[in-house]
Amino acid sequence: MTTRIIACVVVAVSASFAPADDAEIKKTAKAKAEETQNALLKGDYDKLVDLTHPKIVEEMGGRKKMIEGITASVKDMKSKGFTFKSVSVGDSSDSVKTGKELYIIVPFALQMAAPSGRLHTKGALVGVSSDGGKTWAFADATPGREALKKLLPGLPEAIVFPKKEAPTFVKD
Repeated sequence: MTTRIIACVVVAVSASFAPADDAEIKKTAKAKAEETQNALLKGDYDKLVDLTHPKIVEEMGGRKKMIEGITASVKDMKSKGFTFKSVSVGDSSDSVKTGKELYIIVPFALQMAAPSGRLHTKGALVGVSSDGGKTWAFADATPGREALKKLLPGLPEAIVFPKKEAPTFVKD
């Protein structure tokens, strides 16, 4: 009887120290990725930079320069008749652990208004978490694995980048 009680206590204690299950990790990563995309749509570049991986922010010249760059790019797009309209975020991939970091891919589909139509494009974010999936920082997957590995050297080969697709244009 005592052995059973000890076994139950060991199982209960072990479970309390177990990392969050992958379903919860994926759910949290998707929610944070949605925050990044919604920040872009709303023009909340402070929030967008807060959710961007620090190495990317550093590569862009720091927080202030990154915000200035995003603002200038969006202004230029708008002057040419392009505006962000909507985004949908897909389900996250399984997470992959490398050292103390978790990596995950979160796909998205972005719709933009364009002169005389709409532009649809698909992409993905690479999420990185250093706290077991509770918080996430993101990098755009567009540059590809090799370019991102220079900034995120722990990026595991097991992370599968989605196949790049050309944007599609729908005429109004």
